[in-house]
Amino acid sequence: MDLVRVETPKECFYSFLSIGWGLMADIDIESERLRALGEARFAVWAVVRAIGLRKYKGKLSYRAVNGYQPKCTSKMVAEPKPKRSKTIDCHLAWSEDTPTAKKEELQEPMFRSKSFGAHDPILDEEADSSVRLLKFSYSSDQLEDPFLTTAPVVIPPSPVENIPHTHCTDDPVEPPQDEQGITKYCPPLDQPVPDDWVVVDDEFVMVYACHQTHLSSDVLFAPEAKMDDGIMWLIVIKAGVSRAQAMYFLASLQTGDHVHIPYVDVIPIHAFRLEPLRDDSYLTVDGEVIPCCSIQAEVLPSMARVMTR
Repeated sequence: MDLVRVETPKECFYSFLSIGWGLMADIDIESERLRALGEARFAVWAVVRAIGLRKYKGKLSYRAVNGYQPKCTSKMVAEPKPKRSKTIDCHLAWSEDTPTAKKEELQEPMFRSKSFGAHDPILDEEADSSVRLLKFSYSSDQLEDPFLTTAPVVIPPSPVENIPHTHCTDDPVEPPQDEQGITKYCPPLDQPVPDDWVVVDDEFVMVYACHQTHLSSDVLFAPEAKMDDGIMWLIVIKAGVSRAQAMYFLASLQTGDHVHIPYVDVIPIHAFRLEPLRDDSYLTVDGEVIPCCSIQAEVLPSMARVMTR
């Protein structure tokens, strides 16, 4: 089984489960006052924290698994209240502002459509190939022009599908190793991260890294995780989500459907560094509180052996 080495300015820990900061860490620690309720305490306090949603300022840096290319457009739309989409090509749409325009001259009439959520309607190609329904993607940073080609638009499979052992390519350059021959991704905590790391300086609702599939008996946090895949699964929610969206995320944890929500980033990583701007939030390692400070963690592949009968 993989272990994770966690470093702070003063201590070093070895984690077998998770590292958390933000929403879920708050729920885990603050619900201790309801411990008599058993695991139901998490559900009760999740409602409390979703209503009083907090955001935290900090810097997150991580070393993603080589070959991972996040494509938010492939995520299914699963927001509680999807917005109405817009017609995006004004040249093909008939406008009443141009008196010389004639409706019969349009070769491809555009129709305003609604966002249908996770399951889009399937159009019959033989019925009328000139009618197209277009939607905005909720989390896409770049829209592709569907009129550049007449071929049907094929949505690529989710980049987080079957990530362990299949889609990740070998590193072109071997990372350094420590004195025990274990790959070392993290530099010393007082030094900047390498250039191939992703750095995000923003406000966050939650930053959570998990090494196993489940955080508890009813929380399927990382469905694709394996005990010895050498990967941490980093789940990030940035500030700006609504209380309803936070509640929807927490409700989806039981089935693992949260990995498909557009405003939830699920990233397979080898290492990460978290630098909170303030020290008044909870930072947890395997569900236990540690001082809130700069922290970094990296995977130690197959460092533990689990024996069962």
